[in-house]
Amino acid sequence: MDENFIKEIIRGTILSFENGFSLFKAAKLLYRNKFYAISVAMCVLSIEELGKTQIISRSIYLNKSKKKERNKWYFDKFRNHINKSGVAVYSYKYAKDLIEKGDILLENELDSLLNAKISKKIKESGIYVDIDNEGNFYSPKDIIDKNMAKAYLKFTRELVNSYNERYVKIKGANPRVLFEYYKEMISLSEKYEINKIKDKESYTTENIERLKIFGDEAKRIAKKYNI
Repeated sequence: MDENFIKEIIRGTILSFENGFSLFKAAKLLYRNKFYAISVAMCVLSIEELGKTQIISRSIYLNKSKKKERNKWYFDKFRNHINKSGVAVYSYKYAKDLIEKGDILLENELDSLLNAKISKKIKESGIYVDIDNEGNFYSPKDIIDKNMAKAYLKFTRELVNSYNERYVKIKGANPRVLFEYYKEMISLSEKYEINKIKDKESYTTENIERLKIFGDEAKRIAKKYNI
């Protein structure tokens, strides 16, 4: 077991949490100063950054002996804005059902991805002057008003609060406890060969059952370490 790898996983997770929270603080300041369009863009960036915490956590399931493969996975996932936002929203809206009921539903993921695609477009609209199909230019303030910014702040605040609960647990945990937690999670993922399940195959009957069993055992481990 590469302890340095696990330490970097923990460090990257905490950095992503803290940067996501900072971006949300910036969104609130921009809103108060009536920069509504840029405030919405910062909300989306905050959500994307918090989504990185999920991406980093999932990386423990990759083949730990293949550093080049793992780094490529990070490179691809970190630059996929829809993926980051979708993962963050899924974790916020549907993780409770997954944890408490074992629900693994394709429609939940599709809803999260749709939300992410819309957010990506709105983020771009909040930053750039653009042109429509008729050749008419428009600015961010033509698209995003105070009401839309207020709604985005409300949703992002709820998501941030949800992520903050996990951040507090990880930030406050004893480093050795965290190391043992990740060590057990890696062993569990190897037991059920989670790294071999491709995203598009997650919803086959066989894989859903395997992921449910994995999820039940993962809950037990998290409870054991209060993570």
